[in-house]
Amino acid sequence: MSQTQTPKTDQLLTEVLEVKAALVNITELLNEQRDCLTAFGKALQDCVEVLQPAGHPLRKDITPQQQTPAQQQSAVQPVTPPTAVEAVKSAQAAAVQPAAQPAVSAPIPVPVTAVKSGPNKIGELKDGDKQVTVTGKVIIVNAERKTSTGKRVAECVIGDDTGTIRLSLWESHIDLVKEGSVVSVKKGYVTSFQEKTVLNVGQWGILKVEAPP
Repeated sequence: MSQTQTPKTDQLLTEVLEVKAALVNITELLNEQRDCLTAFGKALQDCVEVLQPAGHPLRKDITPQQQTPAQQQSAVQPVTPPTAVEAVKSAQAAAVQPAAQPAVSAPIPVPVTAVKSGPNKIGELKDGDKQVTVTGKVIIVNAERKTSTGKRVAECVIGDDTGTIRLSLWESHIDLVKEGSVVSVKKGYVTSFQEKTVLNVGQWGILKVEAPP
């Protein structure tokens, strides 16, 4: 009787071992997918830090403790639209006030005539351009900040004799760029955010200082 049951027992044991091996493989695949999703989430967080820094009105991940008193007050108090009289007064006040100095978010529209354009002209760059090679003078460099993963990021404005553009800077590139220096970007690419064009060096691009300030 035991001899007739032994083959069935062996077959059952084999099937159990096969199921166990399959479960181990599934567990390993799930762990790999979890690691990939974690890395993807960190990359998305870096993008948010660059495109919408802390304090940006669209940022939803800032806790009340991280907000300034003004931000906390605006979060609990409704914003009432101005009346027609207030709108007219604001327009009149803006008309007599001097124009504010351009910031990094609004690049200087005047071309830098002292710098001749490279193979690609800065004034002709548009969203989607790839393998871009330009030479420009650094006009403005804004303060650097850190992403949630600890990476350094900053932004500057460069220009040639055809126009200006914002240049995104990461990590060691920030230390290379100074106001007044002439830099070149090779194999860069162009993106846009909120109708503003940005030149990126990227992983395969090259940023080089052609002349010190």
